[in-house]
Amino acid sequence: MCIRDSSWRHNVMSTHDMRRGVMPPDEEGNPLTRPEMEEADLSPEPRAPTSELPPIDVKLARYPCCIVWTPLPLITFLCPVIGHIGICDAAGHIYDFGGGVHVDQFMFGDVARYIQLDPAMCKNSGWDAGVRKGNEDYAHRCHNLCCDNCHSHVATCLDHMAFRGFRRWNMVILAFWVFFAGRFTSTGMALYTLLPFSLLVLLWAALSGHIL
Repeated sequence: MCIRDSSWRHNVMSTHDMRRGVMPPDEEGNPLTRPEMEEADLSPEPRAPTSELPPIDVKLARYPCCIVWTPLPLITFLCPVIGHIGICDAAGHIYDFGGGVHVDQFMFGDVARYIQLDPAMCKNSGWDAGVRKGNEDYAHRCHNLCCDNCHSHVATCLDHMAFRGFRRWNMVILAFWVFFAGRFTSTGMALYTLLPFSLLVLLWAALSGHIL
């Protein structure tokens, strides 16, 4: 399943039409002459900002233009930076990699944290186009826990869209970005994510004599 973004439109004619001498119309529908066309503002409309995206719906698991994250049992309890990550299209559908790309079947449970990004900051392609290309790249790959994993899939999607003009996204950047900037979907999810690690730290401090 792949949702194409049809909300971002352009007010320019194709290069092929211009080479054939076809002029874009003016506001009244009359073809522009070439001098008028040169003076006209034919720059594309800005892409939809975050404020115009559909709202985030935690109950329906819809997170438009978001990076989403959930804990990995036991592993996250020992190191809360580590977790499972996915990326969502503009309609909010979740795509995550775990030996093939899953759609709206987020592995390891419900979304615990998310970061909503601004699709207008895509410098190469639209948000959905970048997600689609990343999904195509990972559709038939084998999952490698250390080298080619869910973080690599999300990084590839961001690379395709050149988000923020950057093309070297990687698992380390994404892991710490979500850890420090991600919003929890609920208080319960925050406790589930951070409480086990906090208790282990307190236990270690008590056993080592740092807490009397």
